[in-house]
Amino acid sequence: MLGREWLSYDICCMEKRGDVLKLELAGDALSFLPGQFVLLKIKKEGKEIERPYSLASSPISKTIRFYIKLVGGEFTSIIEKMEVGERIKVRGPFGHMVFKNEERLMCFGAGVGTAPFFSIAEHLALTNMSGKYIF
Repeated sequence: MLGREWLSYDICCMEKRGDVLKLELAGDALSFLPGQFVLLKIKKEGKEIERPYSLASSPISKTIRFYIKLVGGEFTSIIEKMEVGERIKVRGPFGHMVFKNEERLMCFGAGVGTAPFFSIAEHLALTNMSGKYIF
């Protein structure tokens, strides 16, 4: 089934600001719609851990981007110590809250919950779409 196999991506950017990590991955193009999410999988001591994260980049961007709140949990404690060049597995996309080229849209969110809106806003900017959009 399309989107259900695990794909490997390289970490190409990691920037930490406060308790939020901006993570960018490079690899084969991922086909998704603005607003969708994927599963990220990392390995530690032979144990695989996966968590869902919303895509924060446009589907036409060269990398896929995430904003991850560093909560001190099992997954985030590992991922914040990873380095550029290391690999992460990705599976997806999933989700039905997607932007389908509507001419009007209003988005509300806070914190890392705004990641899907970043995906939509970046897509609007890169495709020069016109309409009434409120973020």
